[in-house]
Parts: sequence; structure tokens; C-alpha cells
Amino acid sequence: MVSTLDGMKLLIFGLSISSSWRNGHATLWRGLCGALIRRGHEVHFFERDVAYYALHRDLTKIPGGRLHLYSSWDEVRKEAADQLRDADVAIVTSYCPGALQATDLALGSQAGVKCFYDLDTPVTLDRLKSGEPVEYIGPRGLRDFDLVLSYTGYPRIDFIEHRYSDDPTNCWIPNLACAQAMLRSAGFEILDHPEEEVLICRKAKR
Repeated sequence: MVSTLDGMKLLIFGLSISSSWRNGHATLWRGLCGALIRRGHEVHFFERDVAYYALHRDLTKIPGGRLHLYSSWDEVRKEAADQLRDADVAIVTSYCPGALQATDLALGSQAGVKCFYDLDTPVTLDRLKSGEPVEYIGPRGLRDFDLVLSYTGYPRIDFIEHRYSDDPTNCWIPNLACAQAMLRSAGFEILDHPEEEVLICRKAKR
């Protein structure tokens, strides 16, 4: 695991940061990478150079970071492996071209944290539920990652089979959107969200 949060090196294997054309991933990653770099971290983004994004490219380099454009996984495998040798964090994202190869490389590396970031959680869940193949998730699912992040903007509640926070009575856990929806449905107005798991509310005016 990462021993310090100072000056971390992060490798991201993603869809695209260089083109925001029909691509919501790009704007999110530009904001996240910019914030990480301003805090003194080293960021490398690996992106396959595909024609439809190349034609609409509106970012050619990451200020303060490094953009690795490649045409095939074989072309970039050695560079990615070299960069992973001293990486603190390795992140593979949904819809990353070559996600399975990137996953194998990241999981086999010495990176302190191996993370999967699903920026398309509703799509992923719907496809898994209907039995459709998900090209960016391998046969072992996500079990080998140290951390799984999701971009879930709609109300969702998860069933915890055994226990959570040493409390065997915790069975259902809502995500933030679900908790907010339940509070509004119960007649509350949400005033602030000052920190994780804290919502400040008051009785809503009728």
C-alpha cells in the first residue's frame, strides 16, 4: 500500500483525455489530473491514439504531467511496465482500449495501489445484469484490485451479505444519491454536505 500521500506517481490507463469530442471522460480526467498535479503528484495518462479522437483532439499534452499516446498495446507495453516499476498507484478505467492487458500489467506490478475506476457504472451494471459481455472487465471480475471506484450519479442501494463496520445488522447501504433521494422523499431539504456521510437537513417547506 502507499506509505505517504506526498509526491505520488500515478499511472492511468483510460479511454481519452486528449479529446472531449463525445467523451465525458476527458473533462473529468482533465480536472482530476490537474488537481493532482497542483498538489505535487506525478501523473501519466496512457491513451490509445484512435482516429475519431485524433480528428477532434483539443489537448496535446497534460500541463505538468505526461500523456502517452500509442497505436497498439504491443507498442506501449514496455514503456508502461517501466513506468509501473516505481508507481504508487495504477488505475485502469472503464472503456479503456486494451483494458484487460492493462489490468494484467497493473495487477502484476509493484504499484502500491491497483485501482479500477468505473466511469460508466450504470451502463456496466445494466450489461452485467442482462448477461452481456463487458469488454473492460475480465473473467475474474474486479476481485483482484485493491480499490474499485464508481461514478454512480443515480440512486442505488447495495445489500451487504455479512457485516459492515463490525455491525451484523447493517444489511442495506445507500449511495449518496440514494440517501439524498430518501431524505427528500421523507420531507427534508438538504442544506449542505460538509463531509463524507454527513448531510445537514431541515424540514422542507410545503
